[in-house]
Amino acid sequence: GGSWVYDTVNTNSINLLGLNTLTYIWQVKSMCDSLGTNSSVWTLQNTFTLFAFCDAPTSLSTTNITSANATLNWNSVSGANHFEIRWREVGSNWNSVNNIYSNSRTINNLTIATDYEWQVRTYCSRTGSSISLWSSVQQFSTPAPCLVPSNASTSSITATSATLNWSNVGNAIGYKIKWRKRGGPVNIDTVWNTNSFTISTLVPSASYKWRVKSICDTSASASSNFTSWVFFNTTSSAKISQSENADDLVISSVHIYPNPSKGMMNIEFDVHESNNLEIYLLDALGNIVSLDKLENYSGFYKSTYQLSNYKKGMYIIKINTGKMVLTRRIVLQ
Repeated sequence: GGSWVYDTVNTNSINLLGLNTLTYIWQVKSMCDSLGTNSSVWTLQNTFTLFAFCDAPTSLSTTNITSANATLNWNSVSGANHFEIRWREVGSNWNSVNNIYSNSRTINNLTIATDYEWQVRTYCSRTGSSISLWSSVQQFSTPAPCLVPSNASTSSITATSATLNWSNVGNAIGYKIKWRKRGGPVNIDTVWNTNSFTISTLVPSASYKWRVKSICDTSASASSNFTSWVFFNTTSSAKISQSENADDLVISSVHIYPNPSKGMMNIEFDVHESNNLEIYLLDALGNIVSLDKLENYSGFYKSTYQLSNYKKGMYIIKINTGKMVLTRRIVLQ
């Protein structure tokens, strides 16, 4: 609908400047003298269209990365009709998806513990006549498998508390623990960035079991199986004395754990006044396995016995203070 504009050149091409984003028509004819009186007819009309420059997306990011999926994100682009993405394992062939009408896309069926890279470009026309360059490359890695924790064990067992321990899993960000008193309901707790958990609401002289699993992403969709159940018994909370006279009370808060034991056993008690102590470990026949003698001892006593090299069966702990003798049976499994 515009007016014709004329130019005369001595070459077989011309650069047109200052054009707008419109559709244009053009023709050319030959001139065989300087006055233009001897010239050919005009050629048939040709057309071309100028589009606005199509920008590539920026601000690329990768989120919600799991062992099999990842979400690719980029900023909005003015004038965009839709987007195309391409991704690959680093060094392999590209996969691509076109006609994306938002500025994010989740890709699936990824391989665990693998490095990936991806790009995106803008289509500023529906037909693809105006396409941006590919964006910069964005890289990400899928995580390693979420492994089951190992070396689950229970320590610091008292009448009302115990600490649950396990080995750290390298790519775990947290752990879920299930625990219960025998015959009671299941309790579930989650801890982050630590590989131990202390329970302080236990019941004295009771049997408990627990297990743990790894959590490897914030949504908890990547997690391991649970460990096998780990069993332990809380100790008695009773104060112990064999004297009927309260003035003769020498020892209280005796804790012997774990019992049964699979190799390690702890003995703890409070000594209320200075005494000479003898702490015996006896086998089932009364033979002395070990003897710890303390002179003029008072305060808190704790000792750890390593029984891994002894035969399985029943043993006896005997504590002699001079004023009282205390015996307790233990089982080595």
